[in-house]
Amino acid sequence: MARITLGNRLETLTMSPFLSQRDKDFAASLLAHYQRRKSLTSGRRVWVDRLEAKAAETEKQLATVAIDTPLVARIDAILADADKLPWGKDILDSMKAQVNLGKSLSDRQLALIAKLEKTVSDVKSFVFTDVERAQLKVLVDYYATTGYYHDLVREYRGNPEMIPNPALWSKLMGSKYAKVVLDEAFGTFKFNVGQIVRLNSASEVVDKANLRKVIKRALGNEQYSEKRHDNNLQGIVIATLPGKIKNASRGAKQYQVLFFGMAETVMVEERWLVRVSKKKLRGGK
Repeated sequence: MARITLGNRLETLTMSPFLSQRDKDFAASLLAHYQRRKSLTSGRRVWVDRLEAKAAETEKQLATVAIDTPLVARIDAILADADKLPWGKDILDSMKAQVNLGKSLSDRQLALIAKLEKTVSDVKSFVFTDVERAQLKVLVDYYATTGYYHDLVREYRGNPEMIPNPALWSKLMGSKYAKVVLDEAFGTFKFNVGQIVRLNSASEVVDKANLRKVIKRALGNEQYSEKRHDNNLQGIVIATLPGKIKNASRGAKQYQVLFFGMAETVMVEERWLVRVSKKKLRGGK
């Protein structure tokens, strides 16, 4: 008969139906340590006995108690779709352990189970369209610069094909900032490519530091002063940038503009631009 090692005992504990998932995960971590080192420290070794005693005590109790098997089945059904839950797996494991010990759950715990069942059902029935996927990309690009929804941004960056949780998506789409960003991202551009424009008197160009650098290089430091008004500068729209929104403001559509006399284009928001009529073109009469 083969000798039963600590590894064998730990493997049994990782699959024990009489331990919670947390205890089985702990047993798995002990097993991984044992497999690397071929031994356990005294501090870890004592936990093998404790986990076995805990499993044996639970098995003994289960022989004498009535278990609400339909409730256990409900919990197991939710756990089978745990990947669809943003939270709650550990709580479900704990409640399942309670039920398996013949204990009753409180009304609050039962309400939580019902809530998680609905969450799983909503995720399964959630249809995420191509239009919504395009909206998600725009919002992720926007929120990546704000610090909000950082978990969503990180998840999307790792998997652009992800489908957001329905509750999160509903909350996101209900935000007044998201609505403005999407309106701007998919709205009609006021200015066309090739159109002559200038900065309005209240302009606060998104890339103003770069604009000043370009102006200095084009005009020379002696002729340029940050106190002068730049709204007399005229330029041509080189490109419109659909979906590129950095500010949740009306008129936040972005344009690539080449101002006359300069060698580099700059990014300017629609709200800071005005059309230049033919008679007001620089050099015109």
